[in-house]
Amino acid sequence: MKTGKSWNVLVVDDQPGDIFLVKTCIEDYPNVLIHPAFSVREALQFIHRVPPFVDAPIFDLVLLDLNLPMGRGAIVIPAIRSSPACAQTKIVIFTSSKLPRDVKECMALGADDFVAKPADWPQWSSTILELMHKHLGGF
Repeated sequence: MKTGKSWNVLVVDDQPGDIFLVKTCIEDYPNVLIHPAFSVREALQFIHRVPPFVDAPIFDLVLLDLNLPMGRGAIVIPAIRSSPACAQTKIVIFTSSKLPRDVKECMALGADDFVAKPADWPQWSSTILELMHKHLGGF
């Protein structure tokens, strides 16, 4: 585990249970801070640091679901990519979709990775930890 550095992860998902699973997977890593956003609107508020998130950190990693209330998650990708403050932010689409057109669209918009949500708990745990190691380096 890397010491002295905190990693900020924005998890954009309208399912509180899925956010809970992500938190549970990384509970042994106190230097990884999870910030939940439950909609596209809330994600954009976090990214642009507007009320009520004016003190939000710059995120190291965004786990982004595609199927969200009030908009498709993919519209968050250009907002992140157009923000100079987020130049180093990694974007992982973490969704139930396995459609090739979704993968193609998200990668074309600037996502760094596209991962289908696992169906069972052991796979969830290993998938989340693999994503953290891959996109946060030596977290």
